[in-house]
Amino acid sequence: MNHDSLKEKAFQREHLITASIELTQHCNFKCLHCYCPTKKVHMDYNDVIACIDKLYSMGVLYLTFTGGEAFLYKRFDEIYTYAKNKGFIISIMSNLSYITDVTKKILIKYPPKVIMITLYGTGADEYAKFTINKSSFKRVIENIKFLYSNNIDFMLKAIIGKETIPAALEGKFDDIARVYKKEIMYDAIIFPQKDLMRGKLSQRASIDDIINFEHSNPETVSFWRKSISNMTSQACIKCGGGINSLSIDAGGYASICSLYVEDKISFLSNDEKTIRKYLKDSHNKMQSYYINSKCSTCDQKSICRWCAAYANLEHGNSSEPIDFMCELAQRRISAFTEV
Repeated sequence: MNHDSLKEKAFQREHLITASIELTQHCNFKCLHCYCPTKKVHMDYNDVIACIDKLYSMGVLYLTFTGGEAFLYKRFDEIYTYAKNKGFIISIMSNLSYITDVTKKILIKYPPKVIMITLYGTGADEYAKFTINKSSFKRVIENIKFLYSNNIDFMLKAIIGKETIPAALEGKFDDIARVYKKEIMYDAIIFPQKDLMRGKLSQRASIDDIINFEHSNPETVSFWRKSISNMTSQACIKCGGGINSLSIDAGGYASICSLYVEDKISFLSNDEKTIRKYLKDSHNKMQSYYINSKCSTCDQKSICRWCAAYANLEHGNSSEPIDFMCELAQRRISAFTEV
């Protein structure tokens, strides 16, 4: 099955096919960059089951379990097995520091489509400093070995922040990925917390460091050169939020994506028709923010990750540019444009 092609067709036909459920906002890490709100909640088991049933009724095929840390949810095994038996194609987002032996047996018997793992360092000391959890790195590596040895698919991503940029520049994240015959994705965008507290932005790597790191990777250089050569002035950014996807937070509220905090709707208290209308209206509102923003006429917009949800988190204004992203886009154009 070509999952990307299926999702593209769902987008074109405006068919809701993808959803995520934030089981809990609790986590065993206290990462320096984390965007989860200060006051954390988790979803009641019966509500999770009800959400899964409703998503099934709405025709959703792809389901992602997120957190916080999804594997910390007390009845994760029951939830996961229930969704699997419903026929969902399941992905899990995790820091991979906590998987019980029972959960491991279930994952072997009913493997997910993929487990998306974020790495926060390349050694015990780095991990302890970034996650405020002294034994986290050892457990993460042990659990990656478990997935690898049991042919359970996983993806690796590294946060490029102030504390992790030295290891990235030295190629240490790539070294870990190569052991398991994987490529690693890098993300330099650190967001404010979802309750709009902005202290976490101090963890962003400097733009100089980001450009230096990207210059050190031939594949990244090739990617940005291709992106820059294909820059377009299309009117709107392509976003499937509210069209072929939705997100449900740990409080049971639905939105068009996990970073959309402007307004939400109770997923279980509203009927399907109301939810679909809300999703479409929210998607259209986000597109209108974009069309009416300075970003809509910017020549750099096709290589900038700006979106209205990001802007609202950054400074509370869904139509305003994000200075960090503007400068990063400009520097990438200067650094990677072929002469």
